[in-house]
Amino acid sequence: MIGVTQERKIGPSTMGRATRWNGSDPRHDDVCGQDPYSAPGRSDTMPVQPRVLCLDDDPRVLEELERALCTGFRVVTTTDPEVALRMLAEAGDDPFPVFIADMQMPVIDGVEVLQRAGAVSPSTTRVLLADDIDVADTMAAINQGHVFQLLLKPCPADELRATVAAATAQHQESGADKVPAGAATAGTVEALLATLAQAQPALVERAHRMRGIAEKVCAVLEFPDAWQVELAAELTAVGAVTLPVAAVEAVITGIPRNDTEARTLDALFDRAAAVLAHVPALAPVRVIIRHQLRTHRDPFQPMPAEAPQAALVLQAIREYDALIHRGTEVRTALATLTARKTHAPALIAALAEYAGVESAHEAREINVDELEVGDTLAGDVYSATGLQLAARGEVVTEEVLARIHDFHDSTGLLSRHLLVA
Repeated sequence: MIGVTQERKIGPSTMGRATRWNGSDPRHDDVCGQDPYSAPGRSDTMPVQPRVLCLDDDPRVLEELERALCTGFRVVTTTDPEVALRMLAEAGDDPFPVFIADMQMPVIDGVEVLQRAGAVSPSTTRVLLADDIDVADTMAAINQGHVFQLLLKPCPADELRATVAAATAQHQESGADKVPAGAATAGTVEALLATLAQAQPALVERAHRMRGIAEKVCAVLEFPDAWQVELAAELTAVGAVTLPVAAVEAVITGIPRNDTEARTLDALFDRAAAVLAHVPALAPVRVIIRHQLRTHRDPFQPMPAEAPQAALVLQAIREYDALIHRGTEVRTALATLTARKTHAPALIAALAEYAGVESAHEAREINVDELEVGDTLAGDVYSATGLQLAARGEVVTEEVLARIHDFHDSTGLLSRHLLVA
């Protein structure tokens, strides 16, 4: 585990080339037992292994980074941020494809170091190590430090090696979309969800639930690039990290209680997209999230023509999950999506297969002013304050109709649209 502080002895190896920077000679103290410039069997025609620069104020952490990476990479380490920045700037013809920095350091934090590293060596891929998760630190790391991945200590050696390999590929490739998404983003996704769990635990449960729905639906549809939909389903909520706890229920149900809350919720997708803006491998996920329809809208509003198919899939999943969370019966929820005529039949069929049902109840969604005496409610009706006004299955009488209209005109209803059978 990287970040475990006990001292370890490093044995000799004929495969790796690692060095520790001592402020003057970058070849000092080869922990893998080899001088990287004179390893046995090395010739001028052999490919040079990529260099990785590691910065941490704890020499023991640096030693473990060296041990984990010395097979396959030339590792250079330092405890001095200014030395690290100078080395990046003066790398010349032997650049550092990857720079790993610790978040918590006594003089300058890792986010600022990575931000400055981007100025002196823009092509170097940046990875951040952190002891724990902090909302502000995580957002700063992604948006200011432009980190490729954020890893939590203690970090398993195989995860570190996979991250550095993906980061090296990111450096070598001309486009970020050529880097495998799983290898490139796992640590960052985990860090974002850990941050969300700390700030909004209820939303993490929803994020995992929606990803589960997305996995099943995409499998049924045999949807290409399903990972994009799955990650978008999970990461849509990261825009709500700083949201007041009282507004979380509105995020889950999709029903704001007032105009102020509606405006706040409507901004969540742009906020989530902004958080992901500096994670290159998540660019397609960001596009999906940006195309999600705003919460405070007419449910019959279709998706824009330019929206990718993946965005349509996620929109249906979000609407289905919100209906279920409100207490809508599964078949009624599916019938509601059908009645909106904004979702492809194959998509609704995939949701039905996920839910384990064969058919949907006949139902339609109407505005309050369309409700008539004799209609049968297919869903519960609540006031904006949470008072139940009528129950699912109840036949609308003149008294029920008057009560619903009275609350609609005074305190408002939880939803402006009602389900009737």
